[in-house]
Amino acid sequence: MKTIIFLSTLLSNLLLNTAVATPDPDRENRVQNLLSLSLEELMEVKINSANKVAEKIGEIPASVVLITRQEIQRYGYTTLDDILRHVSGVYSIDFYGLGGAAYGVRGYLSTGAANRNIIILINGISKILDPDSAFFVSDAPVPVEAIDRIEIVRGPQSTIYGSGAFFGVINIITNEVSQKEGSKSYVSILGGNDNTQRWFARTSYANNKGKVVLNVGSYREDGFNVPYSRLESMPMAAEEGLSTGGRLENKQKYFDLSADYQNFSFNMIHAIINEEAFASVPTIRSGTDRKTESTHIRLGYKTDISNQLSLDSKLTYIRDKTLVNYDSPFPVHTAGYDYEDERSTAYEGEMTFLWKKPKQLDLIGGIYYRYAPKLSRYIDIPMLPNAIDLQKSLTRLKSGDEVVNRALFSQINYYPDKYWKWVAGLRLEQVLGYGAFVEYGLGEQYQSLVVHNLRGYGIM
Repeated sequence: MKTIIFLSTLLSNLLLNTAVATPDPDRENRVQNLLSLSLEELMEVKINSANKVAEKIGEIPASVVLITRQEIQRYGYTTLDDILRHVSGVYSIDFYGLGGAAYGVRGYLSTGAANRNIIILINGISKILDPDSAFFVSDAPVPVEAIDRIEIVRGPQSTIYGSGAFFGVINIITNEVSQKEGSKSYVSILGGNDNTQRWFARTSYANNKGKVVLNVGSYREDGFNVPYSRLESMPMAAEEGLSTGGRLENKQKYFDLSADYQNFSFNMIHAIINEEAFASVPTIRSGTDRKTESTHIRLGYKTDISNQLSLDSKLTYIRDKTLVNYDSPFPVHTAGYDYEDERSTAYEGEMTFLWKKPKQLDLIGGIYYRYAPKLSRYIDIPMLPNAIDLQKSLTRLKSGDEVVNRALFSQINYYPDKYWKWVAGLRLEQVLGYGAFVEYGLGEQYQSLVVHNLRGYGIM
């Protein structure tokens, strides 16, 4: 984190002209122009989320929602959850559990807070959590001030993105630049009810060869305070007379850096989330704490091989660490702390080709490879002594094994005339076999290490 702060300071010194507390007028004008377009002109706007290549909204064979910066300001949205809950055709249920709300489209909803059917992207980078193969909305803590637009594709996109995109794709864009030359900066500070505190800073630089965009933000709130009696019809333990006050606090820190230079691109996202939630039932102490730290670094190269063939290649490094201190729903629990330590490291590579025959045929094809050499989960739940597999239990990959996911995908778009578009696609995806190793009743040395980590992150 010290390195990231140093980079932030260095780039700010290089790019900053004047920090102002008012919105960027060029950015506002650009968004206002977008909103003033007619329906026919709006259909000509291009997005990249549907097929991983720039395509006009009017030619995408899917239901697409484009949320602009102007809309976010107009309706006063303060979080990503606020935005998604107001999108027509997107449904959500908030369990007040770990990971945030569950989302679905067209009447279909994920069965838990771990969204496994809607892919969440930030600037095209997947926010999948490897141990759960899931997408938690809370793990994408993008400040609303950093969002230039959100592209939501409702409906199956599994041919291009894999099995996690059965309900659709949400792509959050934070690296657009309005100016053609020079630098621009923006600073925002906000306070409100429930001890809400938020600050955000953005600086960008552009010239004829590329651009750099830096977003840094912090957010915290104590959460709402309502009696448990409003959330459940019958107390399950000792919740009667208690409320959610002090048990749903949320703290977030976010950093992203994007740079483009000619055909090359660089993206880095670092986020720290410390949220309180309920694990299955309301709690009577301070609430269950979930602390997540994630880092994504991507290098990209895009080029036109010929007049009809183009290539977009990406290589990504991912590291996630999640520490959970479970709160007990019981009035007497002296067996110690209930906690979980989950870690993963992965590498992802992808090459996407687009072959385009003017006015008649597009062919999208690519290869995908994900390599996760480190996956581990340590869990100790003394409040459930009869669950042997939850007592000082460590699950990890066997030595020398790794989780490998590889895929080939293609999609053909045929335009017989200006009124019709025929689409056919195929994806072949395979997860190679691997071995897992489970240990129970680990010694105090490993347990002390996990407790030290929890304390270091302010959970214990």
